[in-house]
Amino acid sequence: MKATRRHLVNCIWFKEYEGSNTYKRELERLNKGDIIIYACVIIGAGIGLALGSALPGVLVGLGIGYRVKWSMKSEN
Repeated sequence: MKATRRHLVNCIWFKEYEGSNTYKRELERLNKGDIIIYACVIIGAGIGLALGSALPGVLVGLGIGYRVKWSMKSEN
């Protein structure tokens, strides 16, 4: 794949963003509940692809992720 100028500019921008305080704040803001939601969506998409369509799997994974996050919140 040939690297275009736009690709190189985006890579340089990401490197600058990665070292900035904004990037660090975003990582700090990411909590355990969000990670659980993302994991459920990815797992749901994988199962959906195995069954033939990813979108229903993503939606089911999203619903399950929110339910798990909500149940974790109510336990605390």
